[in-house]
Amino acid sequence: MISETSFRPLADLRVEAWDCDHCVENCLGAATTDANGTFAIAIDEAHRDELIERRPDIYFKVFRDARTLADTRTQVLWSCAIRTSRRSSR
Repeated sequence: MISETSFRPLADLRVEAWDCDHCVENCLGAATTDANGTFAIAIDEAHRDELIERRPDIYFKVFRDARTLADTRTQVLWSCAIRTSRRSSR
């Protein structure tokens, strides 16, 4: 995340991922932006199988504390592509 006016990174924002069709009623996952404005959302395991099958469009909500800063539902849609990570055991 970067500021639209200063183009500087925005840290400590909460970013939530939501299903556009609301087949999943709850937030799919959330993350907090770091000092560089970057974030990675881990999708809740309870929703993962359904999302792999359905591949929904996803939108984002961005918050600073309780204040909503952005809601991309009408602006940007992300086509869901689930990545699975495999951890090696040593």
